[in-house]
Amino acid sequence: MIGTDTNHHTFQGDGAVTEFPITIPYQATSELKLYHIDADGVITLLESNYTIDEELAALVYPNDGDPLPVGET
Repeated sequence: MIGTDTNHHTFQGDGAVTEFPITIPYQATSELKLYHIDADGVITLLESNYTIDEELAALVYPNDGDPLPVGET
């Protein structure tokens, strides 16, 4: 049997949503790495301005500032 593991999830910005469900398995929040991809395709590792709510299994981004605009992930 061939298994597959999903180890990432991409969320598309819509200019409104700031809470995203965490749909991949993890044991510690330190295992999660978050990246922002802007409209030009530039990838940046996020090291702040987000919260992982373990009770809700959700990522809140950004903590401060505008929600991800359309065309960014």
